[in-house]
Amino acid sequence: MIVSLTTEETRQMFLHLSKQIIVNQPLLIELDKKIGGKAHGGEIAKGFSAIIHTLSQQRSFHINDIFTDSGIAMLSSNKGFSGIIFGTLFLGGVSGMPSIDKLHAKQLSAIFDKALQTLKAWGADHIDGKIIIHTFESAVVAFRHGVKEGDTLLQALQVGEISAKEAMEHLKHYQTGFDPGMYSSEKVVSYYDPGAVTVWLILKSMREWVASLENVRSTMNA
Repeated sequence: MIVSLTTEETRQMFLHLSKQIIVNQPLLIELDKKIGGKAHGGEIAKGFSAIIHTLSQQRSFHINDIFTDSGIAMLSSNKGFSGIIFGTLFLGGVSGMPSIDKLHAKQLSAIFDKALQTLKAWGADHIDGKIIIHTFESAVVAFRHGVKEGDTLLQALQVGEISAKEAMEHLKHYQTGFDPGMYSSEKVVSYYDPGAVTVWLILKSMREWVASLENVRSTMNA
């Protein structure tokens, strides 16, 4: 059972989640096209590529630096709305927070809570911002509840991921299209919001990383 992550483990987790966003770039771009969005998929991948470049540098990091530097990398490489809101998510969570040596579930919950409040103060009036914030808030509330119930870091990330996915389902974009088989325009199709999907992918990737690390530790201790 993993109680906390070291600085290096946290850095590797951020590298993993950044790579997963980039791997899913085609999906995000396709969703952009489906809902008539403004290239979220292409722009967000630039930001996560910048995070990989920043966190791959050979220098020492504190856990706070990992969040802060990731946010700055996102903001400086991506001037679009997606870059700003996800950069704010990473940067706002640790702003003014004391130095963290090991990342426990309670600390990550506090970071999520602060990031959520920062996002609400900045992006709540933007329609895309509302969708992203609602998805993130669903994950944050579930994560916070899990921590209060005594969940491990992995368990709390699991419930956070599930809640983000449920929110993503509720926030689908619905459109009416022409059905050639029915000779009708009443066919209703739905598409996920790319911003909501990105939030879910972040939680999913964090959970994957912690799960893989737990498996490695269990094998070593067997």
